[in-house]
Amino acid sequence: MAQTLIRMFREIGQAQQAREALLAQGFAADQLHLEASEDEAGAAAGNFVLPRKDSPEGAASGVDRPPGEQDAPANSQAMLRGQYILTIEAGDDAQCARAAEIVDPMGAVDVDRRSAGH
Repeated sequence: MAQTLIRMFREIGQAQQAREALLAQGFAADQLHLEASEDEAGAAAGNFVLPRKDSPEGAASGVDRPPGEQDAPANSQAMLRGQYILTIEAGDDAQCARAAEIVDPMGAVDVDRRSAGH
């Protein structure tokens, strides 16, 4: 069963290094998604940068959400802080655990554990 692993990084260099390490260990590029929540130009939404005036003020996260979606995604608190989010789409539990073993020593923060107060 497919698993998704989400890790947050404070520095873009750490996030890029983690992505490169995953690629070197056989993960496919289409399994890895790196997003920056903010840069000097404004809030990011997906792979595009929005001017601050166009970011959704109500959500205060800078992330576009589908119409009618009320609840913020699990990583919304990270998005508020200007972090770098690496999402890994693993094929199964073993690949998910392997990805965590690769990226966690590189400064990754487990978004799920952090949001649960651990």
